[in-house]
Amino acid sequence: MRHFILILTIFASFILIANPSIATGSATLGYEVLDSSIRPGGETTVFLTLTNPSTTSSASNIKISISPGPYITPSTNYIEIGKLDISSSQQTSLTVKASNNAVSTISYIKVRLGYYVGTTQYESDINVPITIKRIPILQVSETKYVPSVVEPGNKIAVNFNLRNDGDGSAKDVRIILNQSAGKFIVKSSPEVFVDSINAKEFAPVSFDVVVDPSIGIGTHTIPVTLIYMDEIRNTNYTSTKYLGLTVSGKYNFIITHTQAPVAPGKNGKVDIEVANAGTQEALYLTLRVLDSYPIIHVSPSSRYMGNLKSDDYSYEDFTFKIDGTTKPGTYPLNAQVNYMDPYGQNYNETFQIDIVVSSLKDYAKSTGDGLSKFNIIITILVVGAVAYIVYRKMRKKKK
Repeated sequence: MRHFILILTIFASFILIANPSIATGSATLGYEVLDSSIRPGGETTVFLTLTNPSTTSSASNIKISISPGPYITPSTNYIEIGKLDISSSQQTSLTVKASNNAVSTISYIKVRLGYYVGTTQYESDINVPITIKRIPILQVSETKYVPSVVEPGNKIAVNFNLRNDGDGSAKDVRIILNQSAGKFIVKSSPEVFVDSINAKEFAPVSFDVVVDPSIGIGTHTIPVTLIYMDEIRNTNYTSTKYLGLTVSGKYNFIITHTQAPVAPGKNGKVDIEVANAGTQEALYLTLRVLDSYPIIHVSPSSRYMGNLKSDDYSYEDFTFKIDGTTKPGTYPLNAQVNYMDPYGQNYNETFQIDIVVSSLKDYAKSTGDGLSKFNIIITILVVGAVAYIVYRKMRKKKK
């Protein structure tokens, strides 16, 4: 029943729009609404024009009363004009505001005009239609890529939320991933359909995408076209949003080393070379070497190597000690490379370096550090004997 009454009211309003003035006695009332529509919580101005076309009679004691329709609040409910002389007109105005919970509809304000011509009282009513429209506004938010680090040729999942920041539901929503740029290939359908997204709510959207292997390293955009209708499926909207995607180069570090001979209880030294065989520069690179028993007292624990461009290398040296109870053999030493890519993403990679621990005997042979006291005495005697023989020969020559 309420819907039937509202339809009759709207129908009457359209009749009045077609002829927005009413004449009774010697006064006419016309109107004009500043905005074609308003959103919930919004307002507009209604101009009311009073005209006295009579050339013989004036209108007096003119009073206007305003009654609001659904979801409408007028700035005033009563206006008093006073007198309107013959062949004259006067304009007045008021604002009307739609309530925050208004639905999309055509509401109205009912304007009643009362006045006197002489001693005769006249009244007339007019409905001024006010169109309330709830508008959906779709935005893309919380974009995530899996995996988070994207390289050329990767298959990735593109996930984002389609959020409705408007005050009306979005209907028949089509989300289309644009492949025209040739940078990305959608594995399944490039279009997702969502029946409805209510105001202040969101719908999760996901696409499986393959990144072109020949794509350049850097920041790219993925165009997303949104096509949808308002909640009464009366107005169609189209917009394009852009997802930012950073494509990183590949890193491939090659770690090599050289070490001096070392034995249990001895100090050792290792030179570690880091080569960037990848396709992208590594920024703020730091090389860390961690104690790995029986390799102890590593010094320094880290060295800053700076930026390392693609196809370049750098090396650093570290000292350490081997625990005295260690048996000869090969032991792992953990080296960690920490760096950042040009887009602010931090990385760390751990590599294993093999340190060879020799026996004390082999260590002595390789370093000359193992001469016994007996060998030292024999060496001194031999050197002394040679010196004595040379000395005796020199004395004989002088005689």
